[in-house]
Amino acid sequence: MKTGYSIRTWRMRLFCSEKQILAETEKLYCEAVVFYYELLKDRNELWTENLLTIQGQLEKLTVLGKDGRVPEYLPPGGKLPVYFRRSAMNKASMAVKTSAASGCFPQKIEANITFLKECTEILHPLL
Repeated sequence: MKTGYSIRTWRMRLFCSEKQILAETEKLYCEAVVFYYELLKDRNELWTENLLTIQGQLEKLTVLGKDGRVPEYLPPGGKLPVYFRRSAMNKASMAVKTSAASGCFPQKIEANITFLKECTEILHPLL
């Protein structure tokens, strides 16, 4: 009878500086937010929905389904990590909801990502 489990941790050697990783990751995040913002601007039926419903609809449009569903749109960078993708979706959703309430959509949307010190090694696959 097995009573526990083991976890294997991989530490990858980075081939570029930490500043470069952070800059590239922030650039990718901004591109993802703009991508989801533009996608949501055309779907006014979602503007009054809650964030979870909007997130689900966006994932159906942009993420390959386990049932073989092919996405209609591909986000920048291809397949994005789930928390990264959902953060960009939430940022874009809030921007669209705010813009729809005020009646005007800005041409450019500002998006910044929050980094944690522990995350620098897991950001490498995004480059």
